[in-house]
Amino acid sequence: MITGAAIWSNAIAFQIVWTCPVAGAAYGAPWAGPIAVGLFAVYQLGVSHTVRNDACLIVFAIVLGGICDSWLAHAQIVQYASPWPSEA
Repeated sequence: MITGAAIWSNAIAFQIVWTCPVAGAAYGAPWAGPIAVGLFAVYQLGVSHTVRNDACLIVFAIVLGGICDSWLAHAQIVQYASPWPSEA
């Protein structure tokens, strides 16, 4: 059973991790986001009781996020300050 403390600590950690890509992009450190997200994913898998399901969900979220972000940029719905890692 997941405790209330575990839910709150996960939610707080998620907000901190979410801030890293935003702050990294603002200060010219695009590597900050992937590192923070990677560390959080490793932590989550370490404490998970369903590692295989969580790993599949992580891969699915990465693929879906990449597809959605790429489509939004290609459709010019969003514009990024820096086209890193690709200008296409």
